Amino acid sequence: MTPESPHIDAASIAGYIKGTLNEAEIAAVEEHLLICESCRQRLDDEEYKYVVRQAADRIQRRSVAEPVFIKGLRSKSAWILAFAASVGIILLIPGKNEPTPYMDVHLESVRGPGPGVVRAEAGKPLRLHLDLTELPGNPLLRFEIADREGKAVWQSPAELPYEKNLAVAVDKKLSPGAYWCRVYGAQSGLLREFGLRLE
Repeated sequence: MTPESPHIDAASIAGYIKGTLNEAEIAAVEEHLLICESCRQRLDDEEYKYVVRQAADRIQRRSVAEPVFIKGLRSKSAWILAFAASVGIILLIPGKNEPTPYMDVHLESVRGPGPGVVRAEAGKPLRLHLDLTELPGNPLLRFEIADREGKAVWQSPAELPYEKNLAVAVDKKLSPGAYWCRVYGAQSGLLREFGLRLE
């Protein structure tokens, strides 16, 4: 900083970054940085350039010191690794990125076996559709799937949509058997029960 310019000069910024300033100079620079956004930005830019130059110098020194056959081996290894990674990505990732194909199942409210029990394929993710138009206005629900003995095998909180047609995605692959799909109110007991048979 000089009387002609209220900002930190380039030599002081460089000395600050390299750690070559004395304590009084450091204090003056840091005091100015507290109040001057422009100089803080210049310092950030110069620090970035300094770090990049240091890294480039280290790479240059290492490459000059290495024998030629090591350089070739390093670049071939890099290409082999890049190729192997590409093959891995191509072979493994596509199956992971595809959305889970849900089997859509429309349930009917029923209690007990009979024609109202809906059948679906076991071992697949399900999207269960429930018509809850007759339920009172409380939108907070709990959805549960219970086995034949009434033991819960899957449950999830649910929010009743405005049109009261609830769709619940069940990622768990259930084994064959009879199940009860139950809807509970947040503050009340069982509101609806649906029969489901997986085959």
